[in-house]
Amino acid sequence: MNHLFDKHYTSEIFHELCNKHGILPENTILIKEDSNLIYDCGDSILRVSHSAIRSAGDMDVELDWLDFLNREKVPVVRIIPSLAGKKMVSVGDLNKHFTAVRFEKIKGSRISGSTWNVAHFQKLGKLTGLIHRTGQAYRFKDYFTYSHWDELIECSYTNILPIDKRGLQQLNHRLVTEFRSYPRDTENYGLIHNDIHHENYLLIGQRNKIVLFDFEVTCQSWYIYEIATALYYACLVGQKRNNLKFEQVFLRNFVKGYRKEYDLPPVDFEVVLKFMLYRDLFLYGYVAKMWQQKEVPQSTRNYLDLIDTSIAVRRGRLGM
Repeated sequence: MNHLFDKHYTSEIFHELCNKHGILPENTILIKEDSNLIYDCGDSILRVSHSAIRSAGDMDVELDWLDFLNREKVPVVRIIPSLAGKKMVSVGDLNKHFTAVRFEKIKGSRISGSTWNVAHFQKLGKLTGLIHRTGQAYRFKDYFTYSHWDELIECSYTNILPIDKRGLQQLNHRLVTEFRSYPRDTENYGLIHNDIHHENYLLIGQRNKIVLFDFEVTCQSWYIYEIATALYYACLVGQKRNNLKFEQVFLRNFVKGYRKEYDLPPVDFEVVLKFMLYRDLFLYGYVAKMWQQKEVPQSTRNYLDLIDTSIAVRRGRLGM
């Protein structure tokens, strides 16, 4: 559990959040803990967030966007309202609060050796293109704050990247400066999921339809950034980091599926690679932040070492 929950989260708070959703606390199982706490509630999933990471206001955009996609029949997770009919409930005050959102449990399966193939890559690309195409019709609301990619709190965690001869903070600054110079228009920039990977969707039915969840870091960004993120995480399956052959196979098929729903100009692989390098730095900072005030276990150290190696390789490929 991250240090924010260690300090402030109590069983009383959890029970109150459960009561507002009509959930019996004794019927829940904590199944994941990092920036949020995720509980299996039998027929649903409960996500509890600390306001220091994601305030109730931050979640307004996520849930409104998710609601919109559901109305447009995009295969994404559904929200279960609280007993009072609210999309989320909070306990605490403006300075510090915990917010709980309840989602329908998706009854499906994870990817496997038999489903992780070019046909799946095309399906994943098609779903991503569908989200971006559908998003063109979404109407931004004046009373919501729609964060851009560099305004998420997680992006600030790169400030705690190690200061040493690797120059990671300087590298991050160089990339961010370049990205901010990229053009933004409604055809190539809009709301994105921002975390599409194999642990954030399930396969349902005989045709292995993809149903996407975990929209927590929804933001405004380039659609190609979403594509780069999907490629980044796909390379983690079977340890394919910086495997050029796999990158080309995945990207070619993902884009083929994507363009069945939404068209983009030719994908510049160097830009994709830069976004993947940025994701390395982003994740390094995120993991370091989550363990900032605790003893880092060996498994996490090993993960950081993998990211560090990936950063070095991608820098070499880009001449940075």
